[in-house]
Amino acid sequence: MKFTKEFKHSVTFKFKLDREQLFCLAIVLYYFWQSMNLFIQKGVFGQKILLIANYGVLIVALGFIFLGYFLNRVASFVFVELLVAVVFFISYIYDNADNGILIYNMVWSMGICVPLGMAFVGIDDKEKIYRWLYRISKPLIFIIVLTYILEFKVWDVYLGEYDMVLSYTALLPCTILCNEVLEHIRVKDMMWLIIGVGINFLYGCRGANLCFILFFVVKVLLDVKPDKKKYGFILCGIVVGIVGICALIIIINSGLNTSRVARFRVIEKLLSGEFFKSQGRTDLYDYYFEIFKLRPYLGWGVCGKWLDGGNYPHNFFIEVIISFGSIVGLCIIAILIIGIIIMLKECEKTERMLMCIYLSNAASLLLSGTFLQNTAFYITVALVVGKLNKRLFG
Repeated sequence: MKFTKEFKHSVTFKFKLDREQLFCLAIVLYYFWQSMNLFIQKGVFGQKILLIANYGVLIVALGFIFLGYFLNRVASFVFVELLVAVVFFISYIYDNADNGILIYNMVWSMGICVPLGMAFVGIDDKEKIYRWLYRISKPLIFIIVLTYILEFKVWDVYLGEYDMVLSYTALLPCTILCNEVLEHIRVKDMMWLIIGVGINFLYGCRGANLCFILFFVVKVLLDVKPDKKKYGFILCGIVVGIVGICALIIIINSGLNTSRVARFRVIEKLLSGEFFKSQGRTDLYDYYFEIFKLRPYLGWGVCGKWLDGGNYPHNFFIEVIISFGSIVGLCIIAILIIGIIIMLKECEKTERMLMCIYLSNAASLLLSGTFLQNTAFYITVALVVGKLNKRLFG
């Protein structure tokens, strides 16, 4: 009997270890697929054979997650998937959304975002996934920077043309490296951080840069020891100074020695006083405000009344209220905010680091994108729900 218990314990421990490693590997493969997908599309003319091969990486990643939950806790995985399916089915019944747009977002939500969120829930030792994310952060920045360079070279675009998708993709590895620098202050990490932040500052969008600033503020205020806060602000000054000097050198050199125009969108918006202005966003908000007034309590369902068939609100709060109505929508927002506050106050060190990282990445939804396709949002929700579940049910 004693042998049986020991054998069972060893098998259970081994299975738990393998399952968590499966989830970690799946998450890493997803981020590798995401960066390589952009690299193939933008840097090497979108070669179809490479894109097909790269999607094989995504299929393997999702397969690892499905396998992990098939072997254990399959009921919880199926429950979450069914819950999301019900949300989309209700929207289909409402008949306010284009069916093609609805199906596309359903595939993204149920096929990619939910599995990634569930993978995070399935990893009890969050230190494992953080170590994995840190290991791939520098390779991801290398791929993204190379994509920027090839994109400018291949398509002969002006240096001032920016790439929103690339800049948001670079946000995750940049925040991970910034977190690591604030924790351990390694020169190598700082150099890669400067490269990532610099390329985003010069060629990225305003939203990605604001999200990085948000991460830095949240990290320093909530997760850095008081005696290290001054080092955090010194680091910020070093990064800003180096990036600013590089930008100045590039601008001067481009204006004097080449015929190409060096226009940097973020710098232009800062100098013109239009950094926080966007006429396109203002027009979108006006449209969705009028839509909201027509049906303030029930909402229009997810993807409902999207402008031009697929132009979503580009604001998380507006999208939730438009989708679920003011009553249910505000309840969802309130529960999420309360959960985030509890998470930041009561979680352990590694969980809090991951929360700061993914919360700042999900904050892009306040300016751009839809929560239906934002993996950082689903992972943030997964971290919150996992913590609340442990607190309430043990």
